[in-house]
Amino acid sequence: MSERIELSIGRIAEIPTETLVPRPFRDYFERVAEFLLSVKKDTDNRKLYEDILPDHYCLSYANPDYAVTKLGPHFGPILSAIYAEIRGVIPCVFEDDESGTATFYELFLEVYGNFTGEELPKPETIRSILRSYCEDYLPDFMAERVRSEVDPSQNFAVRIIMNADLSRTDYLYEFGEYVSEDTLASSVYINSLPEETVRDMAHTVAGEFRLSSGQMRIDLSKKRTVEIVYELGLERLVRYAIEEFAAMGLSTTIVRAPCRLVSKSSNRKNGCTGTIPNMQLNYDHRNDLGLFLDDEYVSRHLRATQEAYEEVKDLARDLAGAAVIDTLGREPFVPGKCEHAVTLSRYQQEKLTYMRNESMKIMNRYILNYNPLLHFQSNYGMIQRIKQDC
Repeated sequence: MSERIELSIGRIAEIPTETLVPRPFRDYFERVAEFLLSVKKDTDNRKLYEDILPDHYCLSYANPDYAVTKLGPHFGPILSAIYAEIRGVIPCVFEDDESGTATFYELFLEVYGNFTGEELPKPETIRSILRSYCEDYLPDFMAERVRSEVDPSQNFAVRIIMNADLSRTDYLYEFGEYVSEDTLASSVYINSLPEETVRDMAHTVAGEFRLSSGQMRIDLSKKRTVEIVYELGLERLVRYAIEEFAAMGLSTTIVRAPCRLVSKSSNRKNGCTGTIPNMQLNYDHRNDLGLFLDDEYVSRHLRATQEAYEEVKDLARDLAGAAVIDTLGREPFVPGKCEHAVTLSRYQQEKLTYMRNESMKIMNRYILNYNPLLHFQSNYGMIQRIKQDC
């Protein structure tokens, strides 16, 4: 453990016993500190996510409405957004990413320090801290994200899939994602299928990717990597798909769905993920960039994206595209109303659309002839029946 991490953990451990912060803010900092201290690889998976699960979300500071009820309208939304961001520490801990872990610890401690004075800080000061955290680390965050998409040598998920004993379900907890009953049922279902059946499914995934690439006039002989996007529980299928792609001369990358404000989407589906603990939380925080989104931030974001791709331009050129293994049959998510969720002004909506479009153009300049279209469908209905039998 680095000195940077040790110092942060030591300071965070003192917070639950301190009385430097006035109530009701003290409860917020105590609970977030206790969460941060609980995030370890051997912590029970449900405990890591319990606070944001639907049954508990109404009393979680990740819920903007609850945060406003307890902390008031000026601080509630911003402190809720900061807690939602800090929860991204979980994957960093499981991936032994000490630098990434430290950024979350230090963000929390900086916000806490501003509440320990004789007077409360101005809400704009706390908003500025979140903005500075996002902007200062943007180059690092984007470089890490882009490299994980194109560099098969840095693949946390692939190492688990290829080395774990997939006949058991214990391996699922190594990812640090939320493991629900559905996730476990998916793994049981895939393991219940005959070897030949699963290999045929993997062969279909690779074969359809080859076919769709040909239709798009992508020469796979000039490519070296392929990205697989899927939801945890299908690792036996994914392992065989990795082998199928290897036989085609393609190494596999599997990228965790982004957890940071600067890169995540509203539903966390643009990458490998476990069961999403609470779609309502994702929906409530979908516009948190609105706390500071403006021309300057958009400029910084696009510059960081450009620099991230330039740094790995040779690897980016080798990426053939993404094979997405969909799980169909779930009931569609119907969001509830969150009165105090951050909203975007019309100006910010336009800026966000522009930023995303320009980011896509940057990606397309570096990843030539990218095939994003293949979706292979798995059977959620069968998974539900297996779940009932377990």
